Amino acid sequence: IFVQANNRIFGVILWFMLLGPAGAWLFRVSDLMRRRAAFEAARGAAAGQGLGHALAALHGLLAWIPARLAAAAYALAGSFEDAVGNWRVAVDRAAESLLDRSEDLLARVGCASLQPSLAGLPAEALDAATARGAWRIVSRSTWIWLAVIALLVLAGAAS
Repeated sequence: IFVQANNRIFGVILWFMLLGPAGAWLFRVSDLMRRRAAFEAARGAAAGQGLGHALAALHGLLAWIPARLAAAAYALAGSFEDAVGNWRVAVDRAAESLLDRSEDLLARVGCASLQPSLAGLPAEALDAATARGAWRIVSRSTWIWLAVIALLVLAGAAS
């Protein structure tokens, strides 16, 4: 939930703010194309693996900034101390790619902001109540983003 919220909400909002509709479109399409390339690679189509790696790298670059901002919002919306502690753990872990590191950060910080004991659990061990709690964290984070955007707009209008 936390990773997909970044791919479908926070990343789109950030790139819309920075580059307008073209930025939002670029971010969302890079995610969709990356997913399609991964699906084709899983089916055994080896011809598009180079393209799949390039698309994953592009989406990893585009997702880096919104992932950190979303993780900060998750920490503010939930258990701040536990989220920051797990942020440090995610930074210390080495992952294969920039996208993997961003997704690991979002998952760890999101789960820790939800409840400290959930940070190390695999996704299969989580239940529907936990998913509803995760959605509440994402909803609160969205309100935090909207408040910050409103303040930025008001500050821009005042100057």
